[in-house]
Amino acid sequence: MRAFCMARRKFSGTTLTCLFLSVLMVAVPAAAEESVHTLNPEMVVSTPIIEGNTVSRYGVESTVISRQQIDGMNAQDVTAALRRTPGVTIARFNPVGAFGGARGGGLFIRGMGSSRPGGELATFIDGVNINNPVWGHPIMDIVPVDPAASIRVHKAPQPNLFGNAFAAIDITPKRMTEEGFKTRLAAQYGSHNTFFQSAEHGGKVDRFDYYLGQSFKSSDGHREHSSGQMQNYYARLGVKLFENWDLTWFGSYADNFAHDPGFKGDPHNDGRYGTRDALNIFTLSHEYQQAAGHIKFHFNSGEADWNGESSFSMMGAYQGDLHTKMKWDNWGIKAREVLKPWENTEITLGIDHDTYGGKQHTHRKFNNTDQNFPRHEFDLTSAYISASHLFGSREGWFFMPSAGMRYYWHSVFDSEPSPHAGLLLGYRDTELHFGYSRSVLYPGLNVAILSEVVSTPLVNTNPRGWKDLSAETMDHYEVGLRHTFNKYLAASVTAFWDEGKNRYRMYSANPSGMPPLGFSNIDSYDKHGFEAALTVTPTDELSLFAGAAYLSTDPGKMPFSPEWTVSAGVNWRFLEQFQIAADMLYRSAMYTETWGRTATPVTDYGRVSDMVVANAKLSYFFAYDRLCLEESEVFVAVENLTNTKYEYSPGYEMPGTTFTVGFVLNF
Repeated sequence: MRAFCMARRKFSGTTLTCLFLSVLMVAVPAAAEESVHTLNPEMVVSTPIIEGNTVSRYGVESTVISRQQIDGMNAQDVTAALRRTPGVTIARFNPVGAFGGARGGGLFIRGMGSSRPGGELATFIDGVNINNPVWGHPIMDIVPVDPAASIRVHKAPQPNLFGNAFAAIDITPKRMTEEGFKTRLAAQYGSHNTFFQSAEHGGKVDRFDYYLGQSFKSSDGHREHSSGQMQNYYARLGVKLFENWDLTWFGSYADNFAHDPGFKGDPHNDGRYGTRDALNIFTLSHEYQQAAGHIKFHFNSGEADWNGESSFSMMGAYQGDLHTKMKWDNWGIKAREVLKPWENTEITLGIDHDTYGGKQHTHRKFNNTDQNFPRHEFDLTSAYISASHLFGSREGWFFMPSAGMRYYWHSVFDSEPSPHAGLLLGYRDTELHFGYSRSVLYPGLNVAILSEVVSTPLVNTNPRGWKDLSAETMDHYEVGLRHTFNKYLAASVTAFWDEGKNRYRMYSANPSGMPPLGFSNIDSYDKHGFEAALTVTPTDELSLFAGAAYLSTDPGKMPFSPEWTVSAGVNWRFLEQFQIAADMLYRSAMYTETWGRTATPVTDYGRVSDMVVANAKLSYFFAYDRLCLEESEVFVAVENLTNTKYEYSPGYEMPGTTFTVGFVLNF
């Protein structure tokens, strides 16, 4: 039977056909045939928390989280997948769903991502930025984790890879790389009527490959008005046109909502936040020995529907609710070529163009009035070049300098340069790296909304003055050391300094900063810190990870910038078919809310106390030949093992201990 299943996967139809035929054969006695087989005891467990830290040829470190780590943490969205990554801080209100992409469902890297309106953090899928351009910040629910083969966290700017952001995450979609077919079915149910379900199927035949998937997730929530729901559908199709040329399409559609449970004891809340987004990416790529590159064409459209936002007067009195609808559509082209003209030399050339536009309509329910922001559109083009050369050999002493430049042209704002340089020094398994980059971030459509719509009918005498703004910039400096002692032990430490300039702020005659008279580039900030990671793999069945991050900021109350975070994890495979995946996080007290661009700096952000939260997942792995069932699992997952009381925002207490049971079937 096992040989039959392998043949079916490799040479014919879909795995679902294999499943159907195999179910029929269960009724036929298989004389002396053992249908349940023992799993391979030599399987090596994955590392917990992160796959590892890597340093580019340009002297900047990034972190990779693979599918194995995502599954090991039973993560159902991107914020959960990165919740233990050193240098990353998350925020949320609900067990399922992100509320508006800010403190109700936010992701922050070394404090970046907390500015509102706007944001310094970019969220990519296959190198394409997915966000809400109307207010200029990511919305986490439209960046699904289910299609992810891996997630790369860029904790610092890398102008040779991406632009118009100070930090980024990039999701690499799943694909079939080996001949044959496979199917994955999964479901789980747990506390607070929480339900997750997903289905995937992929295949590769000769020059063609495909991967399809969908997921549905819902929860009633742990408090009144904390329910949420997420739906996602995705597909990837690929064809090898010639020996060295490939054409692929990736598409994703997300439809989600989350409720705001409100501050504990307050009768008001911010209602329901719904999001939808459809993404398409077409890629023509090639790979030769001395040249590799691609051209990407991408477009996406989406909307956010915020129904029930609380409106307050200047004196802080509750007035009533608002209903705001935002719609956006973005498109762009990315071309990149990596040349290797001679041994150990790499030259990268590229150009990116993005057009992003959107509109907004707000209805004030309390006085039955409307506010309309007609569609605006920005164009941003940037070209870049970089070069690096390896002197020596990785087998002994080596030395690798690098340098490059990205240059921006914007349809409204002034052009800006973005230089970078790096240096790698090392001997075999020891590496010291240095990196510098100047990153650029342009104002989003929000500056036009606030100037031309929100304040114009009231006090703004210069509604087009926002066009005089400059881009925000940040100078990043980095130095790090990593060493692989042997196959059992690896360690790394990285220190960084960031200097931000020209952060724009609204100015007003009103102390609260609203409505704005205009904008000015008058803010600056500094932050510095270090991160360390240690991976220990004493046996093939046991892997341990520990990481720590220290962060200091000026101003000292930058939100979502905890001074200390410490994370740890363990993956242990025992008795051949059982595995425990456990993780723990300590986070020191931090200020929250968002870093508003108000007339005067806010000096009293909400503050949450320090916390220690631990999770664990116990799995039993099995296979069943008669159903063509490869290694599958049933599991129980427990979050917040110690029933800790903790918050990501004051007055928004998170769930206590929760339980989930589920299964994953692989065919």
